Amino acid sequence: MKLNSPWKVLSLGAAIVAVFVVIVDLSSSPRVSEGLTAFGTILLAAATVWLGQQTRRAVEVNEDEMAQNRELLSLTRQQAEDAELSTKILVESNRPFVSLGQGVPLGIIDADASFVVEIPVHNYGASVAFIEMGNHRPTAILARNGDRFSLGVPDTVVLPKDTDAIIAFTFDKATVSRAGGPVSRPDGSYIALSVDFWFTDVSKTTHYMVHAEFDPTPNVQRQFNGGLRLTNIEFGPPLPIEIDGLDPRSLPQWVLNQKASS
Repeated sequence: MKLNSPWKVLSLGAAIVAVFVVIVDLSSSPRVSEGLTAFGTILLAAATVWLGQQTRRAVEVNEDEMAQNRELLSLTRQQAEDAELSTKILVESNRPFVSLGQGVPLGIIDADASFVVEIPVHNYGASVAFIEMGNHRPTAILARNGDRFSLGVPDTVVLPKDTDAIIAFTFDKATVSRAGGPVSRPDGSYIALSVDFWFTDVSKTTHYMVHAEFDPTPNVQRQFNGGLRLTNIEFGPPLPIEIDGLDPRSLPQWVLNQKASS
């Protein structure tokens, strides 16, 4: 509405003044003032209740969202664990597994200046294995007329699945590797031969260790006839290739001392 006429402007001003006068007049009455106060109090209470309801609903919505987020996080974590487990199962089911060969008689060959032991191994796994050499060569301790240490020499370091290899150990008769007697168990009994070797897969990122212990095979007269029988075998957990694969159980004290001082 355009107020171009002076009479229209005067009429609007008079109306505003009249409304203001009525409000002032009503507020000057005690009963009216009390009524307005009561009405305002009711409105304030109603607004407070409404605000409380809205706040409670907002909190419930937030709690529901937090519960959903927790469930989603738990589901995501479970999926990640399941994926990791599936990966481990896939890797383990496709990795090589080298152990001692079965059905091959094992004995000590008594040569002129040395004892020789040939350990048969077989790859029972699903992929090619590599017998580790260098710093992780096969090691053995023989308790025969003293305690003798030897580094093994395999006839091949590459073992496709379902293939065999021989690891030969030569123990010098003139050299006793460690003073104090042969390797013994916690109960004090001797271990005639203790062997450790390590292998890896084609990725060459992981060690797998095998530890085997042998006792003499007695003949009818209960005398040692040069034969050996397996009494204990252990398979170490997969370890990163950067970790030194040597097991202290298979090393004579002088080798451990050299590694500690180097």
